[in-house]
Amino acid sequence: MNPQLKNVLVISAKQGLNALLVNTAASQFWPQIFTIHTKAGLFNFLYLIGAQVGAREVAVWLPVLLRWSTTNADPTL
Repeated sequence: MNPQLKNVLVISAKQGLNALLVNTAASQFWPQIFTIHTKAGLFNFLYLIGAQVGAREVAVWLPVLLRWSTTNADPTL
């Protein structure tokens, strides 16, 4: 496997797992909103997970993309 691809996958998996662990707190604080026992609660929980994962991925990859876009496309910088 390509080392760069492996690094991207490992970082993404770590960030996703961290986001899911953080989201368990929401389900404990607001069990009537974030529950897996009703369809609406399950969708709320899935939206929360998606938003958290997306926010963490942007926080990790946005600086990398901004730095890359300002270095004349040299991936080593």
